[in-house]
Amino acid sequence: MKKLIFTFFSTLLMFGITSTGYAKEVKYLPYAEVGDLSEGLAQYYVPGDDKSGFINVNGQIVIKALYDEVCDFKEGLAAVRIGDKWGYIDKSGKVIVKPQFDAVAFSFSEGFAQVEKNNKWGYIDKSGKIVIPTIYEDTNSFSEGLAHVKNNGKYGFINKSGKVIIKPQYEKVWGFFEGLAPVKINGKWGFIDKNSKQVITPQYQDVHVYNAGLAGVKSNGKWGFIDKKGKQIIKSKYDTVYGFDEGLAPVQIKGKWGFINKTGNEVIKLKYNEVYSFSEGLAYVNTINGQGGYIDKNDKEVIKFKDDFSGYSFNNGVAVVADGGQGYYYFITNPLPVSKRK
Repeated sequence: MKKLIFTFFSTLLMFGITSTGYAKEVKYLPYAEVGDLSEGLAQYYVPGDDKSGFINVNGQIVIKALYDEVCDFKEGLAAVRIGDKWGYIDKSGKVIVKPQFDAVAFSFSEGFAQVEKNNKWGYIDKSGKIVIPTIYEDTNSFSEGLAHVKNNGKYGFINKSGKVIIKPQYEKVWGFFEGLAPVKINGKWGFIDKNSKQVITPQYQDVHVYNAGLAGVKSNGKWGFIDKKGKQIIKSKYDTVYGFDEGLAPVQIKGKWGFINKTGNEVIKLKYNEVYSFSEGLAYVNTINGQGGYIDKNDKEVIKFKDDFSGYSFNNGVAVVADGGQGYYYFITNPLPVSKRK
């Protein structure tokens, strides 16, 4: 036992998990692969058996590695695959929906999940009952009470009773967020409301859904942001953008990433090779020399790793980090005071 403890702490020192100015806890995870945390559980993988299960935030196995493939928990259920069939389990490992479908949604949304049988898609509820028949060419998750579906090569929207609310007429669509949905007509993207009214004329090469009152839009090969009236708030000059989280959005020019605020000010300079969105006051970043760590919103390095380290976003005060070179995984706790996790 003493040798094991010594090896564990030597490993932490060797790979340099350190924090700057704050204390934190580190927990080693003795598994070949560990996924991101979702609803307090993380996937783990056993390579010899080629099976996956789930561990809790203490690193304890709560669902044994019995499945050929698993997805994250959402709304209390996780999709699992045995052989070529998919079903769902709960957090105790109980099978709620027997593996029987050719494909399923990664997760439930608003109490429904998409399922595929014989190359057609429909929806089940959390008991596994098919509540919307498998008649569609394509489907997506419910968002704000509606889901987009594909029929005869065109996309429209249905409600939770399966009633067509917006008839299939679009080349492509995404879900409703903040009352608006992106739609593609004649190769250009715009936005509609839930009455199918065209709120923003299709004119963009590509768009993102609305988040925090703004949507990313692509014009002439560059990305910027518009408000819900279609007014350009942030000039289209970025090669890539993502949505706003905790007031900041990741943006990229010529392979270098940083963060902007909702007025377009670059509050964290574009200097990183990789970034994740902010979560609980911290964002994972990877520097030009290949080192990974976490920064706060003032670009202060709060948790610094050595080479080949990577990390997921914090979830309820805990994040999964990995040493890509050595294959070690850890849980770390957020070192920021709760008052700064915003």
